[in-house]
Amino acid sequence: MKKDDFKKSIDNINPDAYMGNRLRAKITTDYSPVKNRKPLALTVTAFCLAFAIIFGVGFISQPEAPAPQQNTTGSAVSNNKTVNPFIMVAGAANSESTEAAIPTKTLELNEEYPYEVYLEVRDVKGFSDDKITETVKEMSEDFNSYYEYKAFFTGSAVISSTPNIVLAQCTLNSFKLNLKNTESIKAINVSNTSEYGQMAYNANQRTFDVPPHGNDFTIIAEEYNFDGGSFYWDYTEELKKAFDENINTPFSTFNDTITFTVEYNDGSKAIGVVDLVFDDNGNAAAVCKNYDYIA
Repeated sequence: MKKDDFKKSIDNINPDAYMGNRLRAKITTDYSPVKNRKPLALTVTAFCLAFAIIFGVGFISQPEAPAPQQNTTGSAVSNNKTVNPFIMVAGAANSESTEAAIPTKTLELNEEYPYEVYLEVRDVKGFSDDKITETVKEMSEDFNSYYEYKAFFTGSAVISSTPNIVLAQCTLNSFKLNLKNTESIKAINVSNTSEYGQMAYNANQRTFDVPPHGNDFTIIAEEYNFDGGSFYWDYTEELKKAFDENINTPFSTFNDTITFTVEYNDGSKAIGVVDLVFDDNGNAAAVCKNYDYIA
């Protein structure tokens, strides 16, 4: 869609007094691409449109080098009814870049690994519209610098504001499931426990459709992309409200527990549980707490 057409469509959206300005700030901000890589896409939007824009144009990908080989002997559920590790933190980094690049990693039990999602919040109470726009640009430049340093092929920065705060989330990694014997899988369910976050499924297709998302949803095997599908953590309005009421809210408040359940045609299930833990600076790490099998 051309920028002029996008602007016209935004003029017809009136959910709140601030949304139009936030979207226009996104459209009128251009960033030069990094050589051989596309830049991190900045999305400035109200939450009600976030998914359509983030997953439609925000996650821009290029062909990647083959991911490092993982220890994937057998299927997720082995003959002795134990579950091999099947949750991966999928790094979208350039494998030929610096040592800072994050490779794809299968999560072992109680192992902490960078998830590469982080939050930033700034106090803009009493700021003019121009000052808020300047703050948004500064935050987006910070994200682009981080993205370039990490040499990621894909990612998204989501920035939204209230009269009191500007809140940004940068996401550079995703959760993927390393599953075997896919013909025997019936469905995949993902759920999380925190009211401040929710999960979203990305089928690795460029679309403006809102992807499946929420605190508990299921994707049947026929609609799941076993090769390129992935899941992303995203904040909810409750998180923004928490910062709006108290900008000093500890990031640890937003820690979450995510459960992936793979249901097989025979009724058995492979279950993996991951904790998402934020440090004092808003950076999140993934820690796998459990793999289990239910007959």
